[in-house]
Amino acid sequence: MANDLIIQGNGKIFGDLTITGAINGISRSDLDTETLRVFEQDILQAREVATADYHNHLQNDAGAGDGDLRIVGGTYGTDTPSIQSGDVMAVGLKTRSARILVKVPTNYVDASPLTLRLRSGMKTTVADTSATADCECYLSNKEAGKHATQTGDMCTTSAISINSLTLSNRDFTLTPTYVVAGDLLDIKLTLAITDASSGTAVIGVIGNIALLCSTKG
Repeated sequence: MANDLIIQGNGKIFGDLTITGAINGISRSDLDTETLRVFEQDILQAREVATADYHNHLQNDAGAGDGDLRIVGGTYGTDTPSIQSGDVMAVGLKTRSARILVKVPTNYVDASPLTLRLRSGMKTTVADTSATADCECYLSNKEAGKHATQTGDMCTTSAISINSLTLSNRDFTLTPTYVVAGDLLDIKLTLAITDASSGTAVIGVIGNIALLCSTKG
């Protein structure tokens, strides 16, 4: 203790600080928690659901299966890629889906709140009846199966209306009980649109996908 420098309260150093001894490490558990940080996902990694083996990335409107959402790139420099339903004007109920694997950050605080956020709405024209986005989520065991304890759908939020020409955040709460840093979330996204009009195009849009979670460091 005779050679220790103990500072109680605030301290300032004007000039250089040279350390010749060891610096004790700071464990991650000692760091401040940042609550519900936003981690954007790469929507180009979304996959088809209608095909049995899920191996294909989403296609454009011409190449997509009837049950699959589409990927639309738009004009480079003007538009950015988005996931869309394709035009479902006047076809009654049309349900189309996509699948994406989301990695939980390595600095995630285990079992803390998780939210999946879709930036979603309608393009050109709203549906004359309804348009919703829905999410299902399963926790991977990283061995080609689902988690042994968390066996059910982790999403506790029901389908949310997206029937607006203004895209906005649609948040889905995920059960975090058995989730730890580095886990993989197997997520299925579904747009269900009901329209019987015969006017202009009716297209559902997901402009962005994000995982919100608490982290340390």
